[in-house]
Amino acid sequence: MESRGDDTEVGNGFFVHVPGAKRKFILTAGHNLVSKTKHTELKAHLSNGQVINISEDDVRVTEDWKQYPEERRAAQHDYGVILLGDEVKIPGDFGFSLPLSLADRLDCELSVNGYRVTSDHPLTSTGPCVNPIIHDNQLEYMIETEGGISGSPVWVGYKSQPTVVAIHNYGPKIKNSHYGSKGTRINLKCLRNIFDWTGVDMTPKLLRAIDPESKLVVPSLRLIYWAQDSAFRVIVDEVDEPAETMLISVFPVYAGPTGANHIKSGYGFMQTRPDGWLRWLSWNPPPASTT
Repeated sequence: MESRGDDTEVGNGFFVHVPGAKRKFILTAGHNLVSKTKHTELKAHLSNGQVINISEDDVRVTEDWKQYPEERRAAQHDYGVILLGDEVKIPGDFGFSLPLSLADRLDCELSVNGYRVTSDHPLTSTGPCVNPIIHDNQLEYMIETEGGISGSPVWVGYKSQPTVVAIHNYGPKIKNSHYGSKGTRINLKCLRNIFDWTGVDMTPKLLRAIDPESKLVVPSLRLIYWAQDSAFRVIVDEVDEPAETMLISVFPVYAGPTGANHIKSGYGFMQTRPDGWLRWLSWNPPPASTT
């Protein structure tokens, strides 16, 4: 990626396979897109040779970064996307995994891929994650990085597929062996922004029970989740639970790269309680039960 303002700046970005996304997109560091020095021209150079001129209308960054660019308080939210047209040919992408973002440790090698200022081809650096993970929205890793690779994917091998876990955005604050590089963790907060920007439907909906083998034409019945029984129940009468407890958001929580056709995408069920707390529901077929 290349941006022009007072000076020419370069950075990296990458593609992620998100089922249900209505727009193709590049995920990158927020400071590659918006900074205190306004970028007047933005171009994306893809590895397959395509060069794309980016309109400001197709740039999205987090509200935290937009309000406080380059300030420490917004460092964990230093990311954004470039929305692309359908005509753009994606040279390759990464998978993602929400379950990996819930772990308090990643006891594996992490890799950072990116084009360096000193090289005309991508290079890969590897190193361990700093454990335990103490920030919900940020990973730290002992990988040597340099200026110009902000926005690169931080990834691991998960289910034998390259799976992105963070967006690299900062090198070590002091260059010695005791300080690691940092990236924004791809967790629920990050994914909800990406889903919103790219058109993934997270609208809460009523679930309905339908017997596909029944020959009788009967109205479908609404389902409600009963926490005390850890089960969905069919509603045939009035219930004491507030109506909003019947609303469930369904969205992707895991996907392999686009070419990994043998890997099925995973979906999560999320319920927002009236008190604002989120509740995760897992679907277990067979038997047809929930927890």
